[in-house]
Amino acid sequence: MSEDALDFNPFYHLQIIHDAPDFIPNRVICLPIDTLENSVNAVQYAINRIINHQSDRVVLLHVMECTHASLLHTFLHTRTTKEPAFKDFQLDHSKTLLTKVAAEFQSLKIHVTAILLQGEVRESLRTQILVLKPDLIVLGKQSKNTLADKLLGTVSNYLLRSIDYPILIVPETFNKH
Repeated sequence: MSEDALDFNPFYHLQIIHDAPDFIPNRVICLPIDTLENSVNAVQYAINRIINHQSDRVVLLHVMECTHASLLHTFLHTRTTKEPAFKDFQLDHSKTLLTKVAAEFQSLKIHVTAILLQGEVRESLRTQILVLKPDLIVLGKQSKNTLADKLLGTVSNYLLRSIDYPILIVPETFNKH
């Protein structure tokens, strides 16, 4: 799938790493990730305490948010408002994040799929999770206390209310070591 497909497709399948074509997982574990420390904690918690390295498949989900707030954030950090430059920056950043985290799983010989989504975070994750039908979702908890969180609720609260799959929320204070 080309990168231009992001304009037409609600999700973009980045890559599959360390996955034999005939591999049938015992469990599918979804790990929504971003660049915040709570995501790092959730990844480490899942690796150390949940994932069976031989029989589970991990699905990494990252949302490339397409909102005015994300455009403003990029403008403030890159000093550009050009839409193509913004999308390129966001796409490169998202691919780098997914590739880096997937490589960590690959180095541990864990079956992993990385999926890059675009759109509003809560709804994009919900939609993809409904497609994947995972056995477990592992999320990092954060308390940003932003206006959006106060109005719309956090991602974890939204998913808890809108899907019927088990969710494990790893607290911010979890010591990853």
